[in-house]
Amino acid sequence: MSLLINSIVSTVLFGAWTVVVVVGWVRFWMHPRARGVSPALSIGGLAFATASTILAIAVVLYSFANNTGLTLVEDPVFVLIYRCAALLSVSGTLLAIGGVWRANPVRWQSLAASLITLFFWFAVGVSQ
Repeated sequence: MSLLINSIVSTVLFGAWTVVVVVGWVRFWMHPRARGVSPALSIGGLAFATASTILAIAVVLYSFANNTGLTLVEDPVFVLIYRCAALLSVSGTLLAIGGVWRANPVRWQSLAASLITLFFWFAVGVSQ
C-alpha cells in the first residue's frame, strides 16, 4: 500500500513541478518583456529552478535505470549531484523571492518552481 501511495505522490509532485516550470517559460515568452531588477530576478529564479528540475529528472531516471533508488550512501556521484541541486534550489528560491515584489509575468511561477525543487531535494536528503 505504501508503494502505491509513494507512486501517486511522486507522480503528482513531478506533474505539478513540470507544469509550473513549463507554464513559467511559456508566460515568459508570450508576454512582453518587463524591464528592471525584479523581473530579472524572477527569470533567474525560474532558470535555476529549471536547471534543478532537469537535474532531478536525470537523477531519478538514472537511479531507476540502475535499480539503485535515490540512495546517497551507495554512489558518491549522487552526493555531488545533491549538493549542486541544493545550491541551485536555494539560489533559485532567493532570486524568486527577490523577484516577487514587482509585477512581472513569471514571479509566481518562479517562486513556486523554486520552492517545489527545494522541497524535493530536502525530502530526498531527509529520506537518506
